[in-house]
Amino acid sequence: MLTAPDNAEEGVLSLLRSANRSIAIQQMAIGGRQQPFVRATLAAARRGIEVWVLLSSAWYIREDNGQLVRWLNERADVEGLPLEAKLAEPNGYEKIHAKGVIVDERHLVVGGSLNWNNHSARENREVAVVLHGNQSGNYYTDVFEADWGERDDRFPVGLGVVVTVGIAGAVWLAKKEMKFAQSSF
Repeated sequence: MLTAPDNAEEGVLSLLRSANRSIAIQQMAIGGRQQPFVRATLAAARRGIEVWVLLSSAWYIREDNGQLVRWLNERADVEGLPLEAKLAEPNGYEKIHAKGVIVDERHLVVGGSLNWNNHSARENREVAVVLHGNQSGNYYTDVFEADWGERDDRFPVGLGVVVTVGIAGAVWLAKKEMKFAQSSF
């Protein structure tokens, strides 16, 4: 589990830096071109890692996300990077509000409240669940591909249950750790 402002920023950066083959990012929004997660993502693409960035096309964030998508794709074209970014075209759901990253189809940051902006990573109390393994990786990669448009699947109902249980467990664990830490003083 990652928590902000404690270990979330370094945890996500470490995961992005560890990529050997691919990174798939699905976010409601990203804080901008200079945000450390964006810089680490570009650095991965510059190392030859295949990168896909899928951002929300909801009316209230479409313009900002569209500008970032265009900039990322321009960087990819100019530098010859294996990177593609686009706005989501929801199929069976209203909008993307997901906060997820899949590295090498087996290491994931899913659920939680951590947004891809500096304030969320550095100033707020946020949580994110980290999963490792082929089963989780395959499942979330299938969901990402469906949302990207590579497949004609809809959001699996079981995903909502998995994310809800994972977040509830993370919150429970964080609460226990906070109580433990408080009782130590």
